[in-house]
Amino acid sequence: MKSLKCFAAAGIAVLFAAGSAQAAIVNPSFETPGLAGWSTVGMAVAADGTIGVSPTDGTFQALLIAGAGSVSPAVIESAVGLFPGDLASLNSLFGLAAPFEGSAIYQTFTAAAGDSVTVDLDFLTNELLGGIDVAYALLTDSGGFFAGFASFGMSGGAPVPSGFTAHSGYSTNGSVTLAAGTYTLSFIALDGVDDAADAGMLIDNIVYTPAAPPPPPAVPEPGSMALALVGLAGLGLRRLRQRRQPIAS
Repeated sequence: MKSLKCFAAAGIAVLFAAGSAQAAIVNPSFETPGLAGWSTVGMAVAADGTIGVSPTDGTFQALLIAGAGSVSPAVIESAVGLFPGDLASLNSLFGLAAPFEGSAIYQTFTAAAGDSVTVDLDFLTNELLGGIDVAYALLTDSGGFFAGFASFGMSGGAPVPSGFTAHSGYSTNGSVTLAAGTYTLSFIALDGVDDAADAGMLIDNIVYTPAAPPPPPAVPEPGSMALALVGLAGLGLRRLRQRRQPIAS
């Protein structure tokens, strides 16, 4: 499996874990209808606050459901650029069996050195304390580096989103600082073991921050510039006087 770096947040374990690409991230808060700019596999929709959880930015948020309409882990791995078996390997890090099915959204983009990404995430589950459902946010570069997050087995959160019995509640995850290159940002919700209870994920407010530009070249202070101009004027005056001096007979 590719290398893994892990970040933790309250109530949710987070993994940020890349291919032609636009600069920055298109439709980062899912306000453009139909999840425009994002590719999807399985069950993924744009949802507003009527599902029981309000978006953290704007009117819409992305909702992934691992349940009816889901696809196999192998289909997800192929779509988002993972190696076969990567999702099972990730699950094993948390003591979980290989996933059964899931859904994902993903997008490929280019980044400059020092750019960074944060995202708001809410993990949803019907597995009360079962710890067999899981969700991942993965930021992979073209060399296959995981920089990313996972969460599972929640037992609280209110209000509960429609269709689920528990959720972690939204939290902001990151910030991941990038090297220059091409990346794929993917969000994956997975059912563990079987499809007896659905898992899901809400995603919103992806903030892409370009690196601070280098400082501009130093500009001479006004006093220094004035002195320089006086010096040039004096030199010009001296040359003019030399030209006007009478030639000795």
